[in-house]
Amino acid sequence: MTIENFTSTCETDGRLLIVDLADSREGQAWSSTPEDPYRLPVVSEWSPFGKPGSLPNAGCSAHYFQLRDGVLAQSYYGQGTHFIDVSDPANPEQVGYFRADGGSNWAPYWNGDVMYIADGRRGVDIVRPIIPAKG
Repeated sequence: MTIENFTSTCETDGRLLIVDLADSREGQAWSSTPEDPYRLPVVSEWSPFGKPGSLPNAGCSAHYFQLRDGVLAQSYYGQGTHFIDVSDPANPEQVGYFRADGGSNWAPYWNGDVMYIADGRRGVDIVRPIIPAKG
């Protein structure tokens, strides 16, 4: 899951949370109350902050993502689209990124080995990411 947030800094905005759904399959969230809130256990989190391809003063808010073959393509508005290996959910690792200066990436879409990245300022970027082999 992602946190879309524009209220603070890149150090805290734009978190990707990998959560464990195992104890939620019986509808536990439906009985959540302010006094007794139900929360999914967080396995790990990831942020573009300080990662290759990120800008120090651009927005870090997370937006749409797509998962394919253990790699999550996650758009982060001004930080572009980052490719994160989540095959080990406890240790997500960036394996690539695409960021066009002045862009506002908000949604990546796979079509074969090509990715279409919707950008609120630039239109659509068409890229062919080269994802390193695992192992």
